[in-house]
Amino acid sequence: MQMKHLLLKCLLLISFCSYGQKKPYYNQRTEFLNGNKHWVMPGDSAGLTFNSGGPLATRTSMTTMEGGAAVSDPITGKLLFYSNGETCWDANGVMMPNGDSLLGNSRYSNRGNQKIGFGSTCQGVSIIPVLAEPGKYYLFSLLGKTGLPDYSRGSLFYSVIDMNLNNGLGDIEGGRKNIPLCSDTLSEMMVAIPGGNCGDIWLLVHGFGKEDFLAFHITQNGVDTVPVKSTVVTSLSAMGPILNLMGYFQGYMTKSPDRKKLAVSANAVFFIAEFDPKTGTVSKPIEIPAAGQGREPCFSPDNSKLYYNNVDSILQFDISVYDSLAINSSMRGIAANNYFDSSSFQFGNSVANMRLYNDSIYLWFYDNNKPVPYQYISRINQPNLNGKACAFEQKAIPILQGTMIDNGFGSEVVFPIFSDTFYNKVLDTTVCTGALVLTPSAVYENILWQDGSYVNTRTITAAGLYWVLQSDGCDVYMDTFNVAFFEALDPVVNVSGMRLGTTRKYRTYQWLFNGAPIPNATDSIFQVQKGGNGQYQVIVTDEHCTDTSDIYVVNNANDGTGIDNDRSAKDQIRLYPNPTKDMVYISSTTLVNICVTSIDGKVVKQEEQVTAFSVADLADGIYILHVTDDNRHRTTIKFTKTK
Repeated sequence: MQMKHLLLKCLLLISFCSYGQKKPYYNQRTEFLNGNKHWVMPGDSAGLTFNSGGPLATRTSMTTMEGGAAVSDPITGKLLFYSNGETCWDANGVMMPNGDSLLGNSRYSNRGNQKIGFGSTCQGVSIIPVLAEPGKYYLFSLLGKTGLPDYSRGSLFYSVIDMNLNNGLGDIEGGRKNIPLCSDTLSEMMVAIPGGNCGDIWLLVHGFGKEDFLAFHITQNGVDTVPVKSTVVTSLSAMGPILNLMGYFQGYMTKSPDRKKLAVSANAVFFIAEFDPKTGTVSKPIEIPAAGQGREPCFSPDNSKLYYNNVDSILQFDISVYDSLAINSSMRGIAANNYFDSSSFQFGNSVANMRLYNDSIYLWFYDNNKPVPYQYISRINQPNLNGKACAFEQKAIPILQGTMIDNGFGSEVVFPIFSDTFYNKVLDTTVCTGALVLTPSAVYENILWQDGSYVNTRTITAAGLYWVLQSDGCDVYMDTFNVAFFEALDPVVNVSGMRLGTTRKYRTYQWLFNGAPIPNATDSIFQVQKGGNGQYQVIVTDEHCTDTSDIYVVNNANDGTGIDNDRSAKDQIRLYPNPTKDMVYISSTTLVNICVTSIDGKVVKQEEQVTAFSVADLADGIYILHVTDDNRHRTTIKFTKTK
């Protein structure tokens, strides 16, 4: 029988009821989106808010060359405080009573009449919740070394802000200010990454003139002062002493939404590496030399793309396959960097900082020689898509007059991922014969099906309620779905004169001639025209299934008087299902007479002019079906009755 069985592949959709998440990444969680609804940008008083639907430009009290971070209430999205690593301001833009003299970022700014110091720190501040003390936050301030003879630089400190102080506006706790954390000389890179141990966070920094990453573990017990060290060797190692000046001092680090990759843009190298959120280790770097020199890179929301900007173009890389050749050969420009005069380009000018928020990537371009024309924020609206389909939007958001962005958007605040169970919607699935293959949309490290198996896919052959549990190492995701199986329709073409029909009724019909649909042939009967020799089939549907009949060959329709439908009994008469537990269906060109006997020849059932009969009243066992149709075709078929 040539029959099209419907084989369904069910993708388990991650549709979290608890948080309404679109996917299981830290930056899609409600607490992250609310906690990062306010941005403060390095420069002069520039800010951005997403709290009113936005994004809308705002004004802040912060003036700094580089480094900045703001935190909002993870429940309401209301601004709590912000800092540049030197000063801490409350939600009203007023310096907290104990919020001055922080030992981070830079002691000076290049704005207004203030003295220009030894330079600022690219990622000079990071805010992380105090995990065991709700309402309190760590403020990490980094004073990155630039290679200049300032030996007080290259240090990492932290302070603790308590939002219960200062009438609810927050202040730095007495005795918990400027606590030294790292004695190693550090570069200007710092990023916070949610951990993989259910409620922990890593603070990652990089050595100055070294190829060492240092990961400080932040847990319910506080900040572990002994970092996890990873030495990641790149082409810079061949530079020897030059590494101290040209290698790792200025630069940016950013993490992927799944926390498993890290992108590093340093002075003389751009690469990605793997990050283990359970151990805090960095490994397996892949350099991207063709990208040239740029600033802060950014991953797409689905972790498949990496964006970077050099002096010529905004670049996109496909990182879905973690392979050096594949990644480097995937480089494509999505927009020209036409914001500056390349003849006046100097180091650090005219390249973009980027930041991901709520599935869009925001970009800022600058040129120190021509700052005024470039005070706009651009946006990539569909960063998961390839090439220019990512929908780059130039000058999407103007900043407020009298404010100025100097170096990007500041650091995002991350929150711990605590263990939770997310329940998906129940999926109702129908299968018309065959089997149902269940394949999760994302395979985590741990997976458990209700039958106790740990396989990535399951093949279902029986109706029922099924569930699967998956874990990303912390949260548990549960998918539940109902499966219903229906018998194949198994249509059989019969003949009456020059008309083709079926032995059973269906909901819809579509007749085919030589494999192609016949226009308007959608009735239960199709009239074959004189001379219409060829191959005929019919596609039928009922409320559940779709099926296609065998080919019926017409080769004697020349005189228009009739079609010879004489076939062998084997071709004309079929029984299904077999085995069966209640009903038996008979495929035949006509109605049939049946006689059912036991295996020892005893007659147990007889019926006339039927296409189906019940065996629910018969005992389980093997029976013989004797069939005679109106064309005097006779056959016997053995079948099994089961429970």
